[in-house]
Amino acid sequence: MISPFSIKNAFLGVIPSTILTASSEGIPNVAYLSQVYLLNETQLGLTTQFFNKTKSNITTNPHCTVRVYDPDNFSAYEIEAQYSHTESDGPLFSQLAKKFDAIADYSGASHFFKLQSIEVLNIVNIEKIGNEAYTSEEAALPLPSRRTVIDFESLQKVCERVSAAQNLEDLFDSILKAIDLEFGLRHSMILMKQGEADRLYTISTRGYDQSGVGSEVKIGEGVIGRAAEMKVPFAHASLTREILYARATAPSPKETATESVLHYAIPLPGLKMSRSQMAIPIVLRGELFGVLFAESENIYEFRDSDESILKTLSHVLALAIQNLQISHDFEIVHTAPPTTAEPKVRPSKEKLIFSYFHKEDCILLNGEYLIRNVPARILWRMLKDYQTGKTEFTNRELRMDSWLQLPEVKDNLETRLILLRKRLEKKCPQASIISSGRGRITLVVSGELTLSEN
Repeated sequence: MISPFSIKNAFLGVIPSTILTASSEGIPNVAYLSQVYLLNETQLGLTTQFFNKTKSNITTNPHCTVRVYDPDNFSAYEIEAQYSHTESDGPLFSQLAKKFDAIADYSGASHFFKLQSIEVLNIVNIEKIGNEAYTSEEAALPLPSRRTVIDFESLQKVCERVSAAQNLEDLFDSILKAIDLEFGLRHSMILMKQGEADRLYTISTRGYDQSGVGSEVKIGEGVIGRAAEMKVPFAHASLTREILYARATAPSPKETATESVLHYAIPLPGLKMSRSQMAIPIVLRGELFGVLFAESENIYEFRDSDESILKTLSHVLALAIQNLQISHDFEIVHTAPPTTAEPKVRPSKEKLIFSYFHKEDCILLNGEYLIRNVPARILWRMLKDYQTGKTEFTNRELRMDSWLQLPEVKDNLETRLILLRKRLEKKCPQASIISSGRGRITLVVSGELTLSEN
């Protein structure tokens, strides 16, 4: 018998599978399956949503035949199987339910398109039955030619970039650039968890028209949020045309207008038609730091080697983040060389009206959303001090400021300042935060500054 793990690409759902069952009276039935899950060396899992006839048949007549297709060469494999049992709770059900719900989130059908149960089948035999013509819309799309083994030389180069990073901003930007140049993963982002918040914040992106820095993903929602919640990788090889690409921060109908405007003011970057996705949690000793995410417009873009690469880099990234956070006095943002130390802020008479809203805990700039939560409070404190003539700030004084409400342990001040600096760079180039020494930053503002509180 052919080992199921030797054809594991056929279980990625790139090409729909079929299952042939028969009733107790011998009446046959054929149904299409979006994906067949390979649970282990001897068992398959079928997710049950709507195929009531198939479920009825296998519970009364346990013998069935499942046909799967290898997306690399369209070889067909026929699996003789026998119904074992149904699972509607427990670890296996929970894990698959989370992955299934992530797709339902994108389709906008999460309120009714829920996993009902998992039908577990015992594998009896597997045979290759040759190549078959396949004419579906998905099969008509060209499959990318990608590596099937890990390029250790390229992996070494990426790790060297990580070890050379002097600060977190360098670390985040350089690792995304490296996986693009070395591995061809062109669309990627890093989202970080800050404190006890139930959200991830986009801190660095690459390959998108809009940077999306500052956008949020709620933990537990979408592919990214569910990877963070479960602290396990989520990968999808083929998100079909029928699944509309909706950002993980799409507002719920229950949210108020104010929450919708502030919470979703910065859209999560993403491809209009994302067909392959990988979300790898950044975890160290059980603690979630964030998520490393990559996607592509091609189906079946990512292979096992790509997932192994991102898993490896997520571990390296977690260690690097921790090492850079050990010292409270390392440089938070780029330090310009002495010859070019002057900030890139030109004199301006433009009016800059910063409005802080206490209830919503956010800042608007000239009536447009800028930033919220802790980064907003940091900026507001700095702007108020700036009006009194103070321009330089230290890590220590920011950490000691009780109004900022930074956690006493693991305050993530560095990532908050990176987020703030990038938002100012994007939305308000007349204001800039620059490094003025180890553990020191300077706020430079060019324009007519007005502050208001609401």
